[in-house]
Amino acid sequence: MSNWSQRLASLFRDHQKHLENRVARNINDREAAADIVQDVFCKVLNHGSEPAADETVKILYISTRNAMIDHIRTAHRRQEIMGLVATEQIMPSVLPPDTIMEGKQSLQSFEKILLELGVTTRDIFLLRRVQNMANADIARKYGISVSAVEKHIARAMRHCQKRMSDLSE
Repeated sequence: MSNWSQRLASLFRDHQKHLENRVARNINDREAAADIVQDVFCKVLNHGSEPAADETVKILYISTRNAMIDHIRTAHRRQEIMGLVATEQIMPSVLPPDTIMEGKQSLQSFEKILLELGVTTRDIFLLRRVQNMANADIARKYGISVSAVEKHIARAMRHCQKRMSDLSE
């Protein structure tokens, strides 16, 4: 093992945990942080020429910070791209056309049943079941108690279940 390799191995032992902790705090992934730090040390080792003794630690810290920033940017880009991809593009529908048509008809029937509800009950039901809004937030929005919200939701559920069973008979 060359003098440079030994020196870098010693720096790795001395600074590895500190660098990993810094990266992990920013990316919230300890395994990825360890990979980033190890990659930086490998790149510095493979770079070839040994920097000045007092510059090596600075280079390691700056390189680690830059690698962390690249990791964050890549993760953000990946999330943005995946956000633009529709589920159907990832996993296309393999349902037979008649099943799709039955589903559309059921959805249309359900929409008609929802229109039979009072406006407030329907809106509360949709806020809870479709938009996943918390009962407490719905109560605040309508100026009613959480119990009243629960009663509206229960009323809507009973109505929809009864009407859907009537249709299937």
